[in-house]
Amino acid sequence: MSRIIFFKRKMYMMVKRFINIKRALPGVLFGFSIVLISFAVYQNPSQVPPLNPFPGKMVFYLFSVLSFLVSSFIFIIPLLWKQRKHFFLIFSLSFVLQLSLLVLCSIFIHRDFLTMVFQLFIMYPLILFSQYKVVFAGPQAVIQSRRMYNLSVIFFVLWSVWLLMMGYALVTRQEPRWAESLIYNVYILILILMIFIHLLKFRSRMYRRVYITSTTIRIDNYDFTE
Repeated sequence: MSRIIFFKRKMYMMVKRFINIKRALPGVLFGFSIVLISFAVYQNPSQVPPLNPFPGKMVFYLFSVLSFLVSSFIFIIPLLWKQRKHFFLIFSLSFVLQLSLLVLCSIFIHRDFLTMVFQLFIMYPLILFSQYKVVFAGPQAVIQSRRMYNLSVIFFVLWSVWLLMMGYALVTRQEPRWAESLIYNVYILILILMIFIHLLKFRSRMYRRVYITSTTIRIDNYDFTE
């Protein structure tokens, strides 16, 4: 019985080590974008050319599942990377692979997949924000958090302005594929809200925390007790 319990605990620790579900969730959300675009292309609610390129439902379902798995996997790799060493190499390779996948989809299937290319410039900063503790570990974390806070503010403002401009284009019907654009922009709104959440987190990390008790003196995670 004790051997079974030990084996279960060992398996649990191995799974926990290699598969961190919480850290992988943003990658799953990002990968869902390609499914959303595939659905919009398949349904074509605006009835504006180019029309549905999928020859049947089964092809659509198969492409959606496979593209979702491939795209999510590419996103998840840098999200689960736990070492600062080679992080930016993995980050860059992930971006290039994701970009190549979308360009191929836009060439051979439908041009709407280029929409996700613009979304990559929200998704990959979000990956960097999520991996903040991996990239900036140690005493420099507080200093770098101020820079990351400023960067997150810039991204938040720029994409919010862009979303307002797209909203105006939809209201005035200047966008021919208005229904598809509405779907894509609702998704972008979710990404912008994620930037705002990271913005608040970086703001809280800009300040050092001092813990003083009768026995210990700590600044952030560093113990200065003699």
